Amino acid sequence: DAATVPSTGEVVLVASTNGGIAQTWIWDPTDWTWTAGGTFGGGTETIGVLAIPGTERIIATGGNFSDVYYSDDTGATWAQYSTDPKGRSAPGTGASDKPRLAYASGDISLMLKSGTANQYHQFVSSDLGMTFDLVATHSNLGTYVSAVEVGGKIMIGDRQYGDGFPVVRAL
Repeated sequence: DAATVPSTGEVVLVASTNGGIAQTWIWDPTDWTWTAGGTFGGGTETIGVLAIPGTERIIATGGNFSDVYYSDDTGATWAQYSTDPKGRSAPGTGASDKPRLAYASGDISLMLKSGTANQYHQFVSSDLGMTFDLVATHSNLGTYVSAVEVGGKIMIGDRQYGDGFPVVRAL
């Protein structure tokens, strides 16, 4: 996944290596170059990344959503932000949960694929990603949901499970 830092236009791309370590690459729009950044975590396949508006902070979580990491230097270094951010009351999801992060109206929404083929759990954080609460489960979605902010609302989109038609929802 990737995020753009609004103040600089830099793109922070984070992807999993073969060993499950999250590796960062930073794209500089002034000279169109990529630079290797820091690493974090372990044992994750997919990663969700978000640049928090109004700050230079980047947060990221892996597919198992057991930890949240942050970077205040555009991904050059990372530190653990939170352990067990979804708490003990959240449903189990699976090993590759395809996390998607989006920010709107002061809250961070996190979409995680559930153990059911066509469902995603929606978690919301009001403390900039330190903790998340389960707020909804959305059905009839495909495998790779995208989440973006549009006009102060979180919009999710994907191919509908079963027939493959596009589906877009405001949360």
